[in-house]
Amino acid sequence: MKLEQLVSDVSSALGAANKLLGEHGKTPLSFGNLQTLIIVSNGGDLGMVHIAKQRGISSAAATGAVDELEKKGLTIRSTNPQDRRNIKVKITELGTQVIQAASAAI
Repeated sequence: MKLEQLVSDVSSALGAANKLLGEHGKTPLSFGNLQTLIIVSNGGDLGMVHIAKQRGISSAAATGAVDELEKKGLTIRSTNPQDRRNIKVKITELGTQVIQAASAAI
């Protein structure tokens, strides 16, 4: 695949995701947050360390990305009652719709 086509596909996917978010009254996603959402959508209940490793970012940066996704209603966090430090992230229905819109655009 040529680099130009890859850039075009990424732009199309991000545009479709942000169009859907706009229809739901949500602010646009950055490319990095779309990456995070894709990781969460592929992994089920994921911990912050796993998300950080998949994106190649720090745990603090992953936490910030998940914070933004959660504010938009795209992900939710849950804690283990026996170990509250063990936080898992999973995608919401709206998050799934965003991923589907992005995928359909390419």
